[in-house]
Amino acid sequence: MQIEDEAIRKDCLTIAQLMEEITTAKAKMWGTAIVGVGDYKLVKN
Repeated sequence: MQIEDEAIRKDCLTIAQLMEEITTAKAKMWGTAIVGVGDYKLVKN
C-alpha cells in the first residue's frame, strides 16, 4: 500500500527515522500495515 498524500507520507518517514534514531534499530514492516522498530518480548512470570 502506498500513501498517496505527500504530506502524510513525509510525516510517516520522519516518524520512522526518529524512531530508528531513538531505538538504534531499523524499522520494518510487520504485515501489510504496521511498521515496527526493534524487539520487545513479553515474559509471563
